[in-house]
Amino acid sequence: MGLEQGIKMILTSKSVKAKQAKAIGLASAVVPPDQLLATAHTHALEMARGERKREQALQKKDKLPPKPMVPYAFHMAKEQIQAKAPHLQHPVFCLDAMQAGIQHGGEAGLAAEAEAFAKSAALPQHKVRNEGRRKEGRTRRRR
Repeated sequence: MGLEQGIKMILTSKSVKAKQAKAIGLASAVVPPDQLLATAHTHALEMARGERKREQALQKKDKLPPKPMVPYAFHMAKEQIQAKAPHLQHPVFCLDAMQAGIQHGGEAGLAAEAEAFAKSAALPQHKVRNEGRRKEGRTRRRR
């Protein structure tokens, strides 16, 4: 999908429609909900048989800027966040995880993503929101 598009998604927090997800490389197919499981199963079998190309997203570098430009791109994105919403921390955590993945490899990026998620979930505004949902009975409990 590329660094620019990824940063844009984090900065805007907009959801991506199915057709757009396919167009930018986040999805390999768009199917109706009742066909999703069967299609995923078919695609998995095709990959296992070598009939469908496996995307190795953690190793892809074809849509990344030259390495010297990476810190600058993230610096600029963080400045945008500070200018538009200085109180928001979670987009910065996400950008840090992306940067870790680009500069240190996919596995480092995944580890940084897990850390960013934990830090985001622990933010006071998220705790307050989740508490409100529990009081309203809107939070589903896992069994």
